[in-house]
Amino acid sequence: LRSAAARDDEPELARRAGTLLTPRLVRARPGTALALPAGDTYALTGFPAAPRADAVPAPAPGPGQVLVEVRALALGDDAVPATSAGV
Repeated sequence: LRSAAARDDEPELARRAGTLLTPRLVRARPGTALALPAGDTYALTGFPAAPRADAVPAPAPGPGQVLVEVRALALGDDAVPATSAGV
């Protein structure tokens, strides 16, 4: 564990049941990518069992608020596992 933690090329490590884990991005398996509706805004629901994306109107920001555009998002098999810190 100490030698793995001392490595500069792995800045994030988690130990679970005696196994060292580190976050990785991987391509979606064929047929598992979430289909997105037409349009620019949608709501993600149904995680983790039956994820879906539904088109929704973009909310108008209120006073002192901003609208944030998200261009990429990664979720683990159980939505956001502890090993995906920072995602």
